[in-house]
Amino acid sequence: MFIVLSFFLYISTDLFKIFSLTISERGIEKKQIITNQKRLFLFKDIISIERKKYNVRSSGRIIIDGYHLSILKFKNGELLTISPDNFDNYQDIMQAIKNNSEGITFI
Repeated sequence: MFIVLSFFLYISTDLFKIFSLTISERGIEKKQIITNQKRLFLFKDIISIERKKYNVRSSGRIIIDGYHLSILKFKNGELLTISPDNFDNYQDIMQAIKNNSEGITFI
């Protein structure tokens, strides 16, 4: 029983991190899947977008071509990481940001 309870506590912290992203008129809405908690990130608060590509390597050789990430940085210092591998609407989100934001720095 103790092992089962320990395992549940271990995975429960990760369960609360699972979320979905949707586009609204004013920004990107982040919704926690388990708790149904919502948070709105305004387009006007985005100051930069850093794009990264990670390759999976072994012994100096690339095993997998890699995956892409876009890290959104907001005025309050918060970061929101999104990836086309994790969000089916990634292209829609990035297009909405480009259409609704001015002065964003792409890194």
